[in-house]
Amino acid sequence: MSRDVFSLYGLDFKAYSMRHFLDAKNWVEKVTSGLIPAAKKRITREFTERNNRPTYTKNGYINQHRSATIHARNLAREFKQVQDCQLLRSLRSVYGERALYTENLKEWALFMVEEVRDLIAVYGDPTEENIREIAQATCKHIREQGITPPDVKNDVEYSALLRAICVDWWQRKGEVAARQMRERWQIAIGEVKAGKSLYVSKDVLQWAREQKTAQSNFLQSLELVNEAGEVIDLYEMWKKSSAHPDKRRIELMVRIRGLQELAQSESWGCDFVTWTAPSKYHATSRKYNGASPRKTNRYLCAQWQKCRAKMDRVGIEWYGVRVVEPHQDGTPHWHLLCFMPKAQRDTARAIMREYGLEHDGDEKGAQKNRITFEHIDLDSATGGAVGYIAKYISKNINARHVSNEASDEDPNVNLEENAERVTAWAQCWRLRQFQFFGSAAVTVYRELRRYGEQLPKAIRELWDAADIHDWATFQKLYSKYAPKLIKEKAPQNQYAEFSDRVIGVEVGGFRLLTRVSEWSKRAKRGDSRATWSTVTNYPMVKNRQRFYTASEWELVKDLPNRHRQLALLGQLKQELTA
Repeated sequence: MSRDVFSLYGLDFKAYSMRHFLDAKNWVEKVTSGLIPAAKKRITREFTERNNRPTYTKNGYINQHRSATIHARNLAREFKQVQDCQLLRSLRSVYGERALYTENLKEWALFMVEEVRDLIAVYGDPTEENIREIAQATCKHIREQGITPPDVKNDVEYSALLRAICVDWWQRKGEVAARQMRERWQIAIGEVKAGKSLYVSKDVLQWAREQKTAQSNFLQSLELVNEAGEVIDLYEMWKKSSAHPDKRRIELMVRIRGLQELAQSESWGCDFVTWTAPSKYHATSRKYNGASPRKTNRYLCAQWQKCRAKMDRVGIEWYGVRVVEPHQDGTPHWHLLCFMPKAQRDTARAIMREYGLEHDGDEKGAQKNRITFEHIDLDSATGGAVGYIAKYISKNINARHVSNEASDEDPNVNLEENAERVTAWAQCWRLRQFQFFGSAAVTVYRELRRYGEQLPKAIRELWDAADIHDWATFQKLYSKYAPKLIKEKAPQNQYAEFSDRVIGVEVGGFRLLTRVSEWSKRAKRGDSRATWSTVTNYPMVKNRQRFYTASEWELVKDLPNRHRQLALLGQLKQELTA
């Protein structure tokens, strides 16, 4: 029986009769009721495309209308699951139908603060007896708005309440959550994929570009000044710090090269591992459970934590780095560069496969593709592990030196734009792109490189390794010297909290103070022309850096930076005159 063509919202829809067409149209309106226009459009389009497929195939008769109905119903269920979120309901209480598209949430933040104040008023003035109960009730209210509440631990309840009555805190948290909510919608309706918008939606890409421009303008408008009147251009300082993409990429490559050299000296092997999530976490799968990229990455982190715990239990020694990358639809997957003794490689692979396939390990393609291993020859003429992972590192930061190559996911996107999209993806979902494991602490390495004064011979070799970027030697010496960061309490913030800030390194019985000045930001002045790259490169600052013995440090550790050397001079004078 032939089918006639009817118009379903501008689409050609094949039906056996007018009644059949009207029944289909009414069903589509019913199943898409309450969904946003973009979701309705996608469901209608895919329902029509599947319905119009030939009913007779080489495998016989297929009821395409029934197949289209099942697919559209499942798709609508996924969309309603994404749309039915606490944050959207909370935003609608203020913005109504504009809630999904409102970016500046100042009005909503003011409304939330008033609600919290009303909630706290029910309990009366906070006291030591009721503060915990008030904080827990407040955090429950925050969670009901779709926002992750602050931690409520002993002695920090007041900090949690101060956040809950802060308009800036609500606005900042709300705008991040709302951006992620909108991006989940873009993923769900199929707008994030190769051929349309790779890794991220067009809106998030535009937001990331605006953020980058705003950051650059902010840095260029300010300078830093200390108590001695020394001035540093903030933008020039940023360009020479590890926060700059070029410096970040170089430091990552230095560390990876060091790990490879260390593995070569110990005759270890190297595996390149690719670890993906089950198909239910992928938006392009019919099993998709509506998970966001952030939730998917949390799942991978949980499996990785189990894997590392078992590695420790069975005594496997290893170190390496992991890189988080998006699939074309924004779903994260991991690349891991793992160095380990060759005799333990099979055991390590078995453990990683165990946890990589722990969930839905019997689904189609899981055994072959869920987690894969590739042996890397460290003595290869192509650079071994460093040469292999260099492209992965570069295309996830700024694609320097490979910008003209095409993306693996979309041939119409070069690697420079690919890197821009990956960075926007990581910023939107707040994912840590690179993480080393089993390696020395990079903060100690950075602090030692900041130190520019004369060093005791007893610890000179550790500083030399850091100064010349010799990560392999630095890691070997790290366990020998067991350096620790020296920290002090920073001034109280607006939430009545005291955070720790690094001021130096304790190593071999000596305290090396690397941060000796108090810096504050100010708008640039017209007469400020001189700039310096970092604090440690400025002569006056370097002259104030020094190391302390254990007994000296006990004497001056509680004094402000500018008073420590004066105190030691005073003690010396007393000893000389005694």
